[in-house]
Amino acid sequence: MVFPAIMAAVSIGTSIVGASKQASAQKSAKQSNAKISGLNRDIALENARDVTLAGRDLELDTYAKVNRAIGAGRAALAGAGIKVEDGPGTISSDIIDDMRYAGAMDIERIRKNVVLERKKFEGQAEDFEMRRKFGMASASAISPGFAGLTAGLNAGVGAYSAGLFDEVFN
Repeated sequence: MVFPAIMAAVSIGTSIVGASKQASAQKSAKQSNAKISGLNRDIALENARDVTLAGRDLELDTYAKVNRAIGAGRAALAGAGIKVEDGPGTISSDIIDDMRYAGAMDIERIRKNVVLERKKFEGQAEDFEMRRKFGMASASAISPGFAGLTAGLNAGVGAYSAGLFDEVFN
C-alpha cells in the first residue's frame, strides 16, 4: 500500500515548509528588534545632546542671574551710602564676593549634573548599540533554508525508520 508513503511525504513537506517559515519569522523578529535598538540608541544620543544644550542654557541663565543679583546688591549698598569699591576685607566687598562664590557654586553644580545626565544617556546608547549588534548577529545566524532542510531530513529519517517507505523502496 502506497498511502503511508504518500502521507509520510506530505508530512515531510509540511515539516520543511513549517520549519522554514518559523525560522524566517524568528529572523524577521530579531532584525526588527535590532532596528528598534538602533532607534533607541539614536534617541539616547539625542537626549545626551539635548541635556548638554539645556545645561549650557541653564548655565548662561544662572550666570546672568548672578550678575544681576550682584548688580542689585551693589546698588542697594550704594543706596544705603556704603562704599562698594572699598577693597578686599570690607563688608561690601565680602558681600559681593560671597554672591560671586555662591553663583560659581551653582554654576559648577549645573555643570556636574549635566555631565552625569549626559553620561547616563551615553551609557544607554552604548547598551542599545550592543543590543542592536547582537540582534543583527543573531538574525544573520538564522537560515530558513537550512532549518527547512534539517526538518525535512529529520522527518524523512523518522518516516524511513518507521517503515513508511518499505513498500516504495522494496
